[in-house]
Amino acid sequence: MFAYLSLLSAIIFSAHLTYCLAATQTKLSNICSTTVVETKNDTCPDGSAFNIMSEYERPASDWRIDFYELRTQGLNTPDQVLDYIKTRSGSRSLCLYQRKVEKQACCEGWTGKSCDEPICTVACVNGQCVAPDTCSCNSGYAGEGCQYSQNDPRLVQCFRKADCSISSRMSNESMSISYCCGDQAGVATVSADGSCKLCSSNDEDISNITTQAHQKLNYATCVLWGRDHIRTFDGLKYDFQGACQYKLTGTNNWEVDVQSDNCDQWATCTKTLSVTLGGFRVVARGKSVNVNGVILNSTQGYVNGPLTIERRTEDYTYLRYSDGVRCKWDNEMTIYVTVEQTYMKQVKGLCGTYTNKIEDDLELPDGSLSTSVTNFGNEWRTDSGCAASAVPINPCSTPELLSGAEIACRPIRDPFDSFKLCNRVINDTHIFEACKRDHCASAKHGADAQQQALCSAFEAMARDCEDNYIHVNWRKLDRCPKTCYNDKIYTECATSCPATCQNHRQDFRESIDCSKDCAPGCVCPTDTVIDIGRNASCVKPDQCTCYYHGKYYLPRQTISIDCNECICNGGTWSCTKKYCSRTCSVLGTNHIQTFDGKNYAVRGSCEYILVQEINSATGLYITMTNAYKSTSNYKELTVKINQTYVFIKDKNVYINGEVRPTLPFKNDQITVKRETTVFIVLTGRGFQIQFDGIRAYIRLDPIFVNNTRGLCGTYDFNSQNDFLTHISIVETNIKTFVDDYKSDLVCTTPSQQHPCQQNVVNEKQAQYKCAILKSELFAPCSSVVNPSRFIDNCEFDLCSDANARFQNIYFCSAVAAYARECYLANITINWLSDSRIQSACQDAQYGQCAGGAAYSDCAPKCSQTCHQLTTKSQTCYERECIAGCSCPSQTYLDTSVQDKPQCVPQSQCSCYDSESNTYMKAGEIVAKSCGNCTCGNGEWNCESQICEKAVACPANQIYSTNASSCPQTCENMNSWQDCGITFEGCACPNGQVLSHD
Repeated sequence: MFAYLSLLSAIIFSAHLTYCLAATQTKLSNICSTTVVETKNDTCPDGSAFNIMSEYERPASDWRIDFYELRTQGLNTPDQVLDYIKTRSGSRSLCLYQRKVEKQACCEGWTGKSCDEPICTVACVNGQCVAPDTCSCNSGYAGEGCQYSQNDPRLVQCFRKADCSISSRMSNESMSISYCCGDQAGVATVSADGSCKLCSSNDEDISNITTQAHQKLNYATCVLWGRDHIRTFDGLKYDFQGACQYKLTGTNNWEVDVQSDNCDQWATCTKTLSVTLGGFRVVARGKSVNVNGVILNSTQGYVNGPLTIERRTEDYTYLRYSDGVRCKWDNEMTIYVTVEQTYMKQVKGLCGTYTNKIEDDLELPDGSLSTSVTNFGNEWRTDSGCAASAVPINPCSTPELLSGAEIACRPIRDPFDSFKLCNRVINDTHIFEACKRDHCASAKHGADAQQQALCSAFEAMARDCEDNYIHVNWRKLDRCPKTCYNDKIYTECATSCPATCQNHRQDFRESIDCSKDCAPGCVCPTDTVIDIGRNASCVKPDQCTCYYHGKYYLPRQTISIDCNECICNGGTWSCTKKYCSRTCSVLGTNHIQTFDGKNYAVRGSCEYILVQEINSATGLYITMTNAYKSTSNYKELTVKINQTYVFIKDKNVYINGEVRPTLPFKNDQITVKRETTVFIVLTGRGFQIQFDGIRAYIRLDPIFVNNTRGLCGTYDFNSQNDFLTHISIVETNIKTFVDDYKSDLVCTTPSQQHPCQQNVVNEKQAQYKCAILKSELFAPCSSVVNPSRFIDNCEFDLCSDANARFQNIYFCSAVAAYARECYLANITINWLSDSRIQSACQDAQYGQCAGGAAYSDCAPKCSQTCHQLTTKSQTCYERECIAGCSCPSQTYLDTSVQDKPQCVPQSQCSCYDSESNTYMKAGEIVAKSCGNCTCGNGEWNCESQICEKAVACPANQIYSTNASSCPQTCENMNSWQDCGITFEGCACPNGQVLSHD
């Protein structure tokens, strides 16, 4: 261990109060003169006169501001430090100071009051510690910790040269291979059989390793820059050239990998970052980002549960995971990986171990330490089949190349150039040496490649300067110039959370997460913000555009969002505050999204209560059953309201126990229509249900707020209490909650294990088929409507059933469900044009149109069928979409002949007779009590103006084709607002309000 420590020339800083910096041992004792750092709190310096460089230039023995402490408080830039000092000095607050003083203490490796007790890192199991890291073994024992018997075959002799020559033997004592090759930094070993073996495949010069003091923050950052330069979490700096994919860091639960591609030349070199966190897989190369197979466009962010991806600046992309992992990368070759302190001593990989010690940063997967950077890097390959990298050859192979590199890299150390102030504070050795090597290596690729290499090194130097609060304006017209567009200006330390039209009203930009780090880039001038809706231009906040469903809207532009009217006001929507309708969806094999947006799945074939009205005389009651049988996987739907009982089975409709071969059915409580070739629609006061045998969409109007329970939840705009049971307990276990809403208590709900865990073969096939939802076909929608939920549902359903036809039905239904959501977001996908989907949907008999009709995810609902012309039914909602077949313009769907719909001109439309529940052809005459009526243009032309049979309404209500779903009542008449939702049914006459008495 200590030989390795010496090899790396480690500088380790302790946290707060006192920590050792250097030691000088006296000749006659184990007491050393040690430099320690002392800290104190005192009045802050005068903010108006404070200068960062002047503070750095004070003698080490003088009290000066503790800049490390400022870093722990999230102060990231020189301006932040100056503002902090000014603010605290103005309020006469305290600041933390530090100084270095000489003190006497035990030398390294010794302890005790008199410093006469040696310390052995490896415990002497069968012996005594007689000197630092030296055990005197009892008779019959050997090894660095006397842990082996003397003849144990695992014991070896350790050598510092590959030829195992006697002169290179490091000790007369035997030891383990791991101790020789790791702690002792040995090169070769000789075992009991006399064979000489190398510790690794390469006897490598590791003189290119340098260290950086690790700051005591509550997080640590690993940096990759240039083609092959790495700084670990603990500050170890080294170079590793590899063309495979390597583990950067991670635990058993998450992992961050990197792969360098085409890095023989600077112009083609790229780095691919792969991040696996929870259920997310993110693959990024510059601005190209792929999340679980979905490709984001170059400006698109991503938010899903614990994962957030942001395009905060033009040059950098940010990834944040709620468990304390952050990544940041630019469009070229720089990558930052930051982990919170909770991961200390838990991570491994090219980024080291995060132990606040650099001695163990070259730890291999098996826990041993490597003395070879190349061997270390190769051991962290994620694919052992990828060829291992060889020890790099020094590219500065001629005096001319070396001289040219030293001249080109001179600005890094030039006492009269841009970095002159920074050189007094930081150790530039690694960057300067890396600059020379990169300049030499890129020489064969021309001047442009050499310029790229230089700029990369200068950027790394500037980054280290900014880390120490020293701002450097090093770019010039002839040195790595940067061009900004749209009125932006360039800075080396731009905030990682720039003000945008979407966030400028929020205070999160002042949070610790934003102030922790900055990056070079173009920023907007003071008092302006970035407007993505105007091509990332800088605008005054009051001129900001607003974003909704994939589109940007100009200031003062108005749109409808749900049932509210909204106006764009300075980047945010100002909306009316009406309660809006909410929809519960039941998809596939019972994937439920509640009224309040909670998603879960239910496995089981019992009858379950979806919606149960709590307080009402009518008592809306909706149940569903997975009535699976060998010939059909259609569900059964039951709707009960007051004395009306509707049952739908195999797409047949039963009213109060009697089959209803022709629709519609209508009374004062409910209307049942075969609205399109796909959906049967049930409508009543305050509710609408769309049902196609597999999918159900249940929409409730605000009159049901705080008045429902069941598998569809509580409809109170709070998803946290959606699992409310009959006894008003919010359940956390899905099975227990579901069982509470079984209609048949004898029926058993099975285990809720995911079916793909039980059928690996089906899982692979399901993943392949369902991946179409993240393909190019749906690319216009995936950036607006996240397909992940629908992909998960699709895979679940395909794994749950081995029947090929049923799989096609589930697959087609899953795709149709996602396409519907896309349409609701104003994005039309011609998804049935895909041959794979088309084939599955043909098997499912979905979207198959006849009689000249064509399928649409949003078939026009009003006045497009002959039946609607006859009934004058206008129960339409402006944003409602019902999938099905629709006719070309100027034609109407005639459904008078069951199972043979035809598109006909209005003049050929049949007419529906509600009294006989039959259809009559155009021109036919029926006799009614009021006289004869003739069918023409889909309407009855009667001898008397008032002829249709009236619907019986309760009390003094009247039948209306425009009844309000949220009527004015005696209880709400003083606070009533019209929700704008109407239906066909009973209502109060004009000028009167509803009394429930």
